[in-house]
Amino acid sequence: MSAVRWGMLSTAGIGRMVASAVRGSGDTRFVAVASRDAAKARGFAAEFGLPLSFGSYQDLLAWHEVDAVYVPLPVAMHTEWTIRALNAQARAVREALRGDRRRRWALLRRREGRQSAGH
Repeated sequence: MSAVRWGMLSTAGIGRMVASAVRGSGDTRFVAVASRDAAKARGFAAEFGLPLSFGSYQDLLAWHEVDAVYVPLPVAMHTEWTIRALNAQARAVREALRGDRRRRWALLRRREGRQSAGH
């Protein structure tokens, strides 16, 4: 079985912790990172040995060589980018949703045609 190829939308601190935690894992690996700032994405990719970086979240989602997308964006951006990832045929994992969780979860459940993990 080949490793799950992950993309990450953000260069945030929590993403650094997750990328560090999965280093050396045989069943999962990060292969790409996206940021609204291309230089930050390049720096993150270099730091963690990722082969690709993107200067926009949408560009990473358009690249179909990822199996799953980790979405450690600010809470206000979770739902939008999780839905975009799902629409791009990737599985999506996002940080815990806060606030009006029921409405957001209902929206996500209606939009996703496959599994999505979340807290």
